[in-house]
Amino acid sequence: MKESLRILRYVRPYALPLLLAVVLMAGVGIMQTLMALLIAPVFDRVLNPAAPNIPIPLFTLPLLHRTVYLNDLLPSYIHNVWTMVAAGILLVFLLRGLFDYTGNYLVNYAGFSAVTDLRQRVFDKVLRHGAEFFESHSTGRLMSSIMNDIEKIQVASSQILADLLRQSFTAIFLMFVVLERDWRLGVVSLTLLPFVLVPTVRIGKRIRRITRRAQDDTAELNQILQETLSGHQVVRAFGAEEYESRR
Repeated sequence: MKESLRILRYVRPYALPLLLAVVLMAGVGIMQTLMALLIAPVFDRVLNPAAPNIPIPLFTLPLLHRTVYLNDLLPSYIHNVWTMVAAGILLVFLLRGLFDYTGNYLVNYAGFSAVTDLRQRVFDKVLRHGAEFFESHSTGRLMSSIMNDIEKIQVASSQILADLLRQSFTAIFLMFVVLERDWRLGVVSLTLLPFVLVPTVRIGKRIRRITRRAQDDTAELNQILQETLSGHQVVRAFGAEEYESRR
């Protein structure tokens, strides 16, 4: 938690694009939910010629007790049910793509910019250390920390964050629809969450341990490569090619 708060200091200068990205990802969640809601009119109205010609309800606002109809979201000159559903699906699809692309761009912009500042800060910090620091830390490990370790933060602050926002908002809005349609079904769905979350948390912890070991192995590999390539003349002079290969 402490490390996460320290990283947030580097994200603070890019709070505005990140906030806009959150709003856009919420829009993606709404569009995903509307796409699911448009499935019912396809079966109930479009594929049922005997269906009455009445407004197409989508959902009911819980506090206002007001039903939102598909007709309210489209121009008034569109009356045919086929046209309304087709236009609704096309509009939702286009808006979802626009929100998703723009939100991803803003999240990646904020994440990459923050990580660039962090990498520069780490590099400046390393430069100001004394000779004893460089004697106790190999060049390969320092390079791995500056490049590979910070790259993991870059992935977490851009790609993973964008996916987390998108999926979280989608789950929230879909759960709202489920509770609005049938609260009993919603309660049953919530009772199944622990059976999904507990294995996910355990797998996540195991993946983090494996990732840490992989980072340590990468640092050791960088160290061996740096020592071998920079001292290749010494390796050739002592005939230590086989030894370095076994390392």
